[in-house]
Amino acid sequence: MAGAAGEYLGNVGDLDAGTLSAIYLAVFIGGITFTGSIVAYSKLAGMMSSKALALPGRDQLNIGMLGILALGMATFLNPSLGSTVGLDGLDSESLQLASLTFSAAVSSVLGFHLVASM
Repeated sequence: MAGAAGEYLGNVGDLDAGTLSAIYLAVFIGGITFTGSIVAYSKLAGMMSSKALALPGRDQLNIGMLGILALGMATFLNPSLGSTVGLDGLDSESLQLASLTFSAAVSSVLGFHLVASM
């Protein structure tokens, strides 16, 4: 996750769509993996209850977070989409950075929720 973010920050504006896609997916997968691993370790070590977290509508929450992440990727790859949702005050690099940061946060919450629900 940090390596992908570093690659983006070191080459802002000089990356093609394939590299940008790989960076976004690495941050997305890294967020899920990082927090999911922490929750799994905590459950196995007895630092956290091994009982499954049972939030009402948990499947809808997961699908909603995946939808948000898909929209974030679309905005990351095509920053001009930001103007359609009222984010036209940001330049493309700022919008991409915000999208990548938001992806890290949402995917971390998703990783926590997926593993805690088991």
